[in-house]
Amino acid sequence: MIIIGDVHGGGKVKGLLRSERKLDIYFNIIRGLKQKTIQLGDLGFKEEHKWFLKNVNTDQHKVLFGNHDHLPMVHERHSLGDYALLENNSIMAIRGAYSIDKGQRTEGLDWFHDEELSMAKCDEVLTMVDRYRPRVILSHDCPTEIAYEMHGH
Repeated sequence: MIIIGDVHGGGKVKGLLRSERKLDIYFNIIRGLKQKTIQLGDLGFKEEHKWFLKNVNTDQHKVLFGNHDHLPMVHERHSLGDYALLENNSIMAIRGAYSIDKGQRTEGLDWFHDEELSMAKCDEVLTMVDRYRPRVILSHDCPTEIAYEMHGH
């Protein structure tokens, strides 16, 4: 399995690649691969996810939604949903993250109020972790305590 980091399909900032070019680069990464892949969050918003569904083999290539993804599509066939157990329960994938830039975004377009899992969903995840004891946990973001331990802030 190959894990691919943020693609951020869009980008109108001078010097950044246009959305179509970024998706082309992503497609060139996965083209011809025999391995499964997981896009580890921030594929982009509605247009990027629609593109993925139209152009990518969703049986082989999946997306774990981060905070810069079109959340209404989290249960489409390309998505791992809110969380998933993979590879005989040895890997767990958990979606979501907090957008520090949400004040500069538009709700329902490029920011979603439920971008992080609810406490009820977190309880479900913890129950599954206790039950299956996955060897690896994939997430777009890490727990705050881990960030403090690694970076001191």
